Amino acid sequence: MLGSPLYTKLQSAYHRGYSTETALLHVLNGVYSAVDSKRAALLVALYISVAFDTTSHSLLLSRLESDYGVRSNVLKWIQSYVMDRKQFLKLGRHTSATSPYRMAQKSKPLSRIIIKSY
Repeated sequence: MLGSPLYTKLQSAYHRGYSTETALLHVLNGVYSAVDSKRAALLVALYISVAFDTTSHSLLLSRLESDYGVRSNVLKWIQSYVMDRKQFLKLGRHTSATSPYRMAQKSKPLSRIIIKSY
């Protein structure tokens, strides 16, 4: 994963010495620097995990590109997050079979595994 072209030096996850705190400090530093230099600062924060659980992934990717101009590495990163995912349940020493991660309909995907494993 660390060798992936989508993994940048500013990536906080799975990077020793980095955390959500260091990521937030980096973002705030960028905003403060822009303001100090009399430049505009725009911060867009998305809570996207819910969208990934309740929306058609192909439709989501298509709309992000066509309606919002999301392209290049950002679109590839989101695509890698939502496509061809696997899931399983581990409880103590017991582990369920791995199954494809499916978009939720009326229940969360994990709940299907719990019921299936029970």
